[in-house]
Formats: sequence, C-alpha cells, structure tokens
Amino acid sequence: MTGRTPGYQSGMEAPPRRTVHLLAVPLEVLVELQLYFDDMVRELQLIAVGQADAGAAHRLHRLAVHTQHEIARARNDLHVQARAGLDAGEPVADLVVDLRPSAVAASRALIPLVDAFDEASRVGELLAAPCTPRARQLLEWIVDEIEVQLVIGETPKPFTSEASA
Repeated sequence: MTGRTPGYQSGMEAPPRRTVHLLAVPLEVLVELQLYFDDMVRELQLIAVGQADAGAAHRLHRLAVHTQHEIARARNDLHVQARAGLDAGEPVADLVVDLRPSAVAASRALIPLVDAFDEASRVGELLAAPCTPRARQLLEWIVDEIEVQLVIGETPKPFTSEASA
C-alpha cells in the first residue's frame, strides 16, 4: 500500500508536517476563538443559502479553504487538547500542533478575513458578534507563533496577555 488516496495522482509529495508549540495558552479564550469561527462559518453559510450573494459565497469559499484544507485538522487537535485541559481544571496549558509550511499563509490570511467579518458585524450586516479583543489577541499570537516557528525557526514564546483595565 502506497498511502495515497486511490485515484489521486500527485507529482510531488506534500512537505512534511512540523510541530508548532503554543505555550501558556489560555484555554477558555482558545475555545471562545473557536466558537467565534464556528459562528462566522454559520453566518456565511446562511448568507450564501439565503441570498445567493456572490460576495458571501466567495467569502465562504475562502474561509472553507482555510478551515478545511489547512486549518481544520490543527483546529480539531487544539480543541481536543483545550477541552482536556479544561476538564482537568487547567485554565492555561501548553499545546502542540503539527502543520505543513503552507499553514503559515493560510493562518496569516485569517487576519484580513476576520477584519472584514468584524466590520460587517459592527455595521449590522451580520448577526454574529465581532471577535472579542482577547480572542483577537490570541489569534494574532497563534498566527505569529506559527510563522516564527515554521519559517524563521525561532523557539516558542509563551502567550502573554496585556493587562486590561
């Protein structure tokens, strides 16, 4: 057995996955961020189905590419780890996820997508609430950690939340 999906021909093998370490992740905020993305996907699906809006369909397609092709496996792995930590009473934990180098661009592309979605939410074009500041901060840190670990090769740095008053 070759390990390839029957009927799928590839001229090149996919680059190997590499481990990204996310240190001192606030688990409640990570789950909040994942729920935000669930709300985003649901909202875009409703728009695409309800209005047949070409713009919404394009946004849904872009989001689907990122969440299904590059990020879905990692998102699921992180969710399982976060839930296990929360179930054990841990508010913060070190998490690991295996990613291909292409995940850098896919995760980086989430930032402008979140910006556009949040702007549409703020002006009342969408029902879902914008990303909270603490979830947005965590998202930006995760995206940065993916890039610095996979591209630059730096050692992981723990998440630090700026004190909010």
